[in-house]
Amino acid sequence: MQRLLYFYILLFLPLIGGASDNGAGYPNIKIGVLSQFHVMHYESVNTANLNDAGGYGLTWERQMYLRRMRVLIGGNISERTSFFFETDAPNIGYVNPSGEKNMRLSVFVQDAQIQHVFSDHIGLIAGLQLVGITRNGLQSAASLMAVDYGAYQFFASGPLDNLAGRDLGINLRGFLFDRRLEYRAGLYSGKNDDRTSPYRFTARFNYSFFDREAGFFYTGTTLGKGKIVSLGGGIDMQENYYGIAADAFFDYPLFPFGSLTASVSYVSIDSGKPRDGRTDFSGQFPRQNIIFVETGLFIPSLNFQPYLKYELKDVREDTNDNGIANKLRSGDRIGFGCNYYISAHRMSVKLLYERISGNYPIAALPYYESVQRNQIVLQIQYFTF
Repeated sequence: MQRLLYFYILLFLPLIGGASDNGAGYPNIKIGVLSQFHVMHYESVNTANLNDAGGYGLTWERQMYLRRMRVLIGGNISERTSFFFETDAPNIGYVNPSGEKNMRLSVFVQDAQIQHVFSDHIGLIAGLQLVGITRNGLQSAASLMAVDYGAYQFFASGPLDNLAGRDLGINLRGFLFDRRLEYRAGLYSGKNDDRTSPYRFTARFNYSFFDREAGFFYTGTTLGKGKIVSLGGGIDMQENYYGIAADAFFDYPLFPFGSLTASVSYVSIDSGKPRDGRTDFSGQFPRQNIIFVETGLFIPSLNFQPYLKYELKDVREDTNDNGIANKLRSGDRIGFGCNYYISAHRMSVKLLYERISGNYPIAALPYYESVQRNQIVLQIQYFTF
């Protein structure tokens, strides 16, 4: 990792402190790091005592690992042209079911994008970038209120050959109506059965009523420093698959002692039926609804933030098994967490407890058993950029 960091520094060293003829300080560069250390205790489902009537057992397991280890590089080539590059080495030390600990460093490029802003109304972003139609799916991992994204936010990653929610493409982004309405519209590589597969298309709109949000990544909580009230929505489609989303975000100092943050989103997904067989998403995108809710209260005098979260994945595909397959793919999560910010998002400690509900198959009627599992995650974050 150290050699990799040195390589990036040397690669971009000519840009550091460089100045253009007009003395504006371009090009320039900044380098950052995001590190998230996790300690996790959770109940896993085992089949040791399973019989025809059910009886799944639960076993407490533990993990201690680096959830994220990222190097971030960004800067400006000119007044209107900027770039962002990011690597990640996730889940270092994570123990697989056989007991093997992942200590081999596996670094990959997660973001590599360049942006040119023609005016406030239109800009162009090209490269490997985060693609999403909900606010939570487009938030910065460094400013999340919870310890991680929603469990069902990156539903398109597997079926559309994404890496951590990223895809290769060209994205138009701009602002209208006094910079209150943001729009994004992009063409991406998506799923490729062959080189004749159709492009993936996404579009998103976000309207801000108070503070305007200019950054590519949304924030999860401003820690009492902002007044953000926004409504958003988006669509994601390729061939016979589509996803439609709507969301709302509220981050506002409501009380003398604190600031309230609340986020809610709804997503409807369907893959329909295959039309020409080139990009058949049937089965990979069953018809389903996803609900995400989280709300927290930041108390600046204590640098403390308790919060609640709820998530639901409700699969509603047409089946011939009385809906058993739908039940096995559905579930929900409810949790309570608390965050202590040592230095805002730069250094924080977060704790989250979740009750996770799901359904597992059994041989006899009613063909599945509902199981509730517990999970506790402690996160220590360091971030600078």
